[in-house]
Amino acid sequence: ERKGAHAGWAAHPAAQAEWKALLASTERPIALVIAPYHRSYFDGFQHKDEAQAYLSELDALPNVTVIDLGQMDLPDSCFLNTTHTDYAGAKVFSKRLRGDLLDKGILTR
Repeated sequence: ERKGAHAGWAAHPAAQAEWKALLASTERPIALVIAPYHRSYFDGFQHKDEAQAYLSELDALPNVTVIDLGQMDLPDSCFLNTTHTDYAGAKVFSKRLRGDLLDKGILTR
């Protein structure tokens, strides 16, 4: 049985603004990737809407693409623990990420 700690988004407005300004300070394309978490991680996750809103703000920057695979559906057997995939999970995640990067034009064949 997996038990998620009471995780959540904690707003840090100054740090968030600084990070957003840094990302916006370049024209270089940037992909921010959220890797898979075990579904139990999100049980009781606090302030999820605020976290999603911030990711949306970053994704709205012209040079930033957010690829959120945090809730990618993987079986329990693909995780070492709540926040880390094992080798099998990493292979599935990497294949999906490659496809997303290709679809978004960040990678080319």
